[in-house]
Amino acid sequence: MMPLRGGSPYTGFVQTSPEPNIMNTRHAGAGFSLGTLIAVALSWSANHSILWAIIHGFLSWLYVIYYLMTRVL
Repeated sequence: MMPLRGGSPYTGFVQTSPEPNIMNTRHAGAGFSLGTLIAVALSWSANHSILWAIIHGFLSWLYVIYYLMTRVL
């Protein structure tokens, strides 16, 4: 099946580059990453504090690695 108007029918990407084989993809920049969600969940289970969960959410993967090194290993 041929792509429609420069985009791929399977991925939904739209070709925005003048080059025929180069596609630029765009996605939402705001939101929570997987690391943030894991950090908040670990922090809440360890401390039961919303303040610490927010702080650890900002630290994201750094807190997840710290948690694993100090509590699991």
